[in-house]
Amino acid sequence: MIQDYNKRMTDTKEKFKALQGKQLLLLSISGLDSIEVFTKQTFAGNLLEELGFELVLPKLPVRYGAIPISLELLPQSLPAYQAKQVYFVDYHFWSRITGPIATELVIEQLQQLLDL
Repeated sequence: MIQDYNKRMTDTKEKFKALQGKQLLLLSISGLDSIEVFTKQTFAGNLLEELGFELVLPKLPVRYGAIPISLELLPQSLPAYQAKQVYFVDYHFWSRITGPIATELVIEQLQQLLDL
């Protein structure tokens, strides 16, 4: 299983080579009043960095944990949203479930989202 995992990661890194260094902001919204910023200390953040993405952190007073948000700040007004660069994923696959199977599921979903 470890050899399969290592081969899958090597193959995936090659497939994602064109995206090396691409900046990515990984957020979780669990309600209408707060967001969480995912860093490389999280399962998904670590996996994305291993695949070559550069995680960026917003300039906010909190680096990890719930950050209050206002409904008046509509996400539709953000340039990334307008450029169709906002993707929605299953929170449990990307944060709660870890290990080789979860890695496989996240990679498959990421490839679908990015049309790779």
